[in-house]
Amino acid sequence: MTAATPTPDELRIAERYLSVLDDVSRCVQALRDGDWKDLSGTADDLCRRAALLAEAAKKLAQAEPQPRADVVMNLIASRTGDSQAARLLHPVGSTVIPKTTMTDPFTHPNAR
Repeated sequence: MTAATPTPDELRIAERYLSVLDDVSRCVQALRDGDWKDLSGTADDLCRRAALLAEAAKKLAQAEPQPRADVVMNLIASRTGDSQAARLLHPVGSTVIPKTTMTDPFTHPNAR
């Protein structure tokens, strides 16, 4: 496997995360439209998909080897599709910089 080839775990977490963002986008649209019935159904979908994302993330905590965050982020950025939330949070072409001690805002808050 090459460094750029995503593992099944990396694909799964990216897909589940994108489904959550898609539901967030649908909630926003229902709010804009004042469609409370659609908001109710979409919020239920969001809850279910968020639970699936949490389940997948919990399994990854013990996975060996650990999924690569930069690979997952690149998958997300390359598959934003119709989700407005995904496009805003992860624009296509955005460069993913792997977190290191020097780029972590919690250990180096003034570093840019």
